[in-house]
Amino acid sequence: MNRCLEPTYAFRNFESFSQCFHSWSNATSDSSEAVLEIESDFGKIIQGCLQNYCNSTNSDLGSCGLNLQWDRFYRLTLRPFVDFNSHACHNLNDHVNTDIAGPGVIISYVMQIAIISCIWLAIRILGLIDSKKARERNSRMRMYLINQRSVVRFFLVEFQETQCFFVIAIQIAFILSMSAGPELYGAASLYQLGMDIAMTRAVCIGSLVSVNFGLWLVQKASIKSFYTLLCSSITVFLSIVTFHMASHWSPTPDKVALLEDNDALSKCGYHPPPLIWCGPSTYFLQDMLVFGLFVATVSLFCFTFCHALLELLQVGSLARRHLRDANSNWLQNVYHCINGLLPSSRRTRSNWKNMFKVLNFCVEAGLFIMGIWSTFIITDAVNLDASDWNFGQIIAVSIWAPPMFKYLYWSLFGVESYSAARIPLPYKITNTNPNSSE
Repeated sequence: MNRCLEPTYAFRNFESFSQCFHSWSNATSDSSEAVLEIESDFGKIIQGCLQNYCNSTNSDLGSCGLNLQWDRFYRLTLRPFVDFNSHACHNLNDHVNTDIAGPGVIISYVMQIAIISCIWLAIRILGLIDSKKARERNSRMRMYLINQRSVVRFFLVEFQETQCFFVIAIQIAFILSMSAGPELYGAASLYQLGMDIAMTRAVCIGSLVSVNFGLWLVQKASIKSFYTLLCSSITVFLSIVTFHMASHWSPTPDKVALLEDNDALSKCGYHPPPLIWCGPSTYFLQDMLVFGLFVATVSLFCFTFCHALLELLQVGSLARRHLRDANSNWLQNVYHCINGLLPSSRRTRSNWKNMFKVLNFCVEAGLFIMGIWSTFIITDAVNLDASDWNFGQIIAVSIWAPPMFKYLYWSLFGVESYSAARIPLPYKITNTNPNSSE
């Protein structure tokens, strides 16, 4: 216990600090929580270290505040999360890693969900317009509506592919950050690290909502593409893997990037202060996110089931025709066994059409609400700082420029002009004179 009164030993790492804290608090080494009086010898060592740090704070870790009230007790929690509880923790820097939630990245997240929501609203609004009345009133209006429907459909596919690559890059970065050392996240305390993990979870669920929403609209618009489906499936898979890793990746002291400039902390043994192990309010945010993300995840699984059900009903008639025309005897037997189970297109149109309309609207409305909710969670969980703008933040915002410029081009000149400019004719038809000698 005498070694614990030496700051060079007490604050050199979390193991030695935890051992000394439990020894002086008379708590057993396996207890999940220990309480130490500030008037004890080791409590005075902690107090001296905190006062030393508060006189020369570090910008990465944060300040102690102007109206600091020292504790009567210090509390150290080991389970379920490590937490050093002190009044000095209340004003620490809660800045999230700018690569996860910088101003440009946050704007890009919001734009992603806002664009897919606007696409859905545009499809719904164009679907409500009576094209027959528009044809009777003005043929120009009819052509305009037809052109806008085509533009929105093409823009949906372009945006879906763009957001898939954007989300794939983000999820790969998340996975590498959680698999590597603490230097990638660069969190100066458990408080910041918890905020990074909470934001990672929020971004994962927001990406799942946006990509699933886009995939659902692509499927319902009958513009199916194996390439788009493959990109969307990879994106959803990586988002689920990242969310699973973030849910089981708890902030621990060894994942904190220790402060390097400790020359002024003589009473801390020239080691970082125990404030790097603070993090009480972060876990409230995490618990709130876990509850909300659980509800959203269940909704997404329900959506996936409904999507698979719709696909099964659509391919039912194709499966029946394939089995009926098969040359193999056992396939013919299978056809006779399940002929009454596979839904036909006529039966689907007659008995299930209204139910599918209601189901489709409920799924789309549910994804729209979850998209708005995830946007609120992402923007509310981080404090944006205008000084964090850099080259990477500008790139994150400009990622949506290509599909948006394509939408403007298609709206002005039509989809056909863009296709004609990109795909040259393989040959040119000309009038020739059959009597010509050439």
